[in-house]
Amino acid sequence: MQRRDRTGKLLLLLVTLSRIPLALVIIGLFTLREPGTVEVLIGIGLLLLIELSDLLDGMIARGRGLVSELGATLDPYADSIARFLTYFALAQANLALMLVPVCMAIRDITVAYSRIIVVRTGASASAKLSGKLKAGIQAVGGGVLMLGPLYWQFTGEGIMPVLSYIISILTLASGVEYVVSALGAMSRDDEPG
Repeated sequence: MQRRDRTGKLLLLLVTLSRIPLALVIIGLFTLREPGTVEVLIGIGLLLLIELSDLLDGMIARGRGLVSELGATLDPYADSIARFLTYFALAQANLALMLVPVCMAIRDITVAYSRIIVVRTGASASAKLSGKLKAGIQAVGGGVLMLGPLYWQFTGEGIMPVLSYIISILTLASGVEYVVSALGAMSRDDEPG
């Protein structure tokens, strides 16, 4: 039974980490030449695989009792890298503002350091609701922006900067809950006693 659990955990880690090479393929699709219909459709398929793997690996791990510290660490790492690479590709292809991946990087680094502070004080650094909402917004927003070349002929490209600003603002705002948690943990740690 223990060997099966180890194999299951390894498979889940591979599913988690698969998000990174899938996002690298998106970079190739959207930066080597101007994306056309084929590139957009393949990109959407890859984006769906990335997001589906994010949903499934955690559900399977919890449902089958395969939760591990390594998996809990690599999951947000793979999410952050895959989404950053995807939005970087979109920005390079002029399908999103470069502001989006910059805000994503700032937010994710801030959250990582906030979690370190929380853990050092002995509190739980689990994911927050704002982080889950951010993930959903980034996933849906990425798909809408990626599909831009297919619908901009009808709507115009004006939606791209507006959506980019919305995603950027909500991404940064989702980090506030983690910072507040870290500040609270630090103030409790500084109390005498």
